[in-house]
Amino acid sequence: SFFNTLRLSKDADNFQRAVQKETISGNIDTPEGTLEALMQTTVCEEVIGWRKEARKVIIIATDANYHAAGDGRLAGIITPNDGNCYTNAEGLYTRGLQQDYPSISFLNYKMQQADILPIFAVTEESQPAYMALSRRMPGSVVEILTRNSSNIVNIVQRELANLIKEAKVNILPHRGVNVSVTAQCPQNMEEVDADTGFEKCTAMAVGREATFSVVVQAESCATLKNLRNITVRFVGFGDTVIHIEPLCECDCDKKPILLAEWCDRHGSDFCGVCHCNETYRSDR
Repeated sequence: SFFNTLRLSKDADNFQRAVQKETISGNIDTPEGTLEALMQTTVCEEVIGWRKEARKVIIIATDANYHAAGDGRLAGIITPNDGNCYTNAEGLYTRGLQQDYPSISFLNYKMQQADILPIFAVTEESQPAYMALSRRMPGSVVEILTRNSSNIVNIVQRELANLIKEAKVNILPHRGVNVSVTAQCPQNMEEVDADTGFEKCTAMAVGREATFSVVVQAESCATLKNLRNITVRFVGFGDTVIHIEPLCECDCDKKPILLAEWCDRHGSDFCGVCHCNETYRSDR
């Protein structure tokens, strides 16, 4: 089960001591509760110590596959994971025997809501499983971890540097609505992101600015009937909400000018267009 050993802190020495105190343990089967740990780390903001304004990254170092939704049945657990925080003040996850593991899609949704990016540092034999997982979690990356974990520091430094260099957006699809994103990047370093299909910037640095233009196009007014907001996620930086106010009809449609002079008194003016009476025609 998940246990949070230490809250996030600027005290590097305390972190090092906490890591050195950890002991290696095992379980009966090979897969681990990685997704369960990720869920609790994501939703337990107070227990973990996330800062609101921080750019949030989780490093997952492992040499084994992971349990996912449905695996709880092996222990007779059928209650779905509800995505709430059940890690107490002592750092212990208290629902390990009551709730199933989270599904990948639900975990991804929660991590995107919290604006957290995962970096999977895994051994070579575990790479295929985590590559498949990463494809379902936009923004995540997979790195090969040596058997003795000697390259973990290099992985963290490299991937954090890559995160700073890249700026991209992600927008959840909406039925009947087409969204396009164009980017204006420093040094004209725009390219299409393989995960989202939108343009992204790849030459970012502290002090550099990028501009993203988002165009939302509806197939019909009926499409916008129940759609009022579209969330634009700037990966690693937070969300911006686009408020939609559809104008599907004009006031002039409701108040036509009857027998309008513009229509030679043989029709009515609807927003500048003549609707002719019977037996009359017009190109106005």
